[in-house]
Amino acid sequence: MRIEMPDLEIGIALVKNKWKEKVKEKDVRKAEEKFKSISAKKKLLIVPNKGVLPRVPENVEVLDCRDALKLART
Repeated sequence: MRIEMPDLEIGIALVKNKWKEKVKEKDVRKAEEKFKSISAKKKLLIVPNKGVLPRVPENVEVLDCRDALKLART
């Protein structure tokens, strides 16, 4: 999915997963692969809680639900 506005381009990759407490390394790699196919200037991964990730995916900004709400309100 791609969102384009005059001064904003955001790529969104949907990764089907039932993240509960932790995300597996293989799921982080899947997300990275999906984001590689997106040429957006800004790439966002939204997770319920940043603590579920074993590491931050490369070239992706990670937001949790609170960060996403703050971003939406601005």
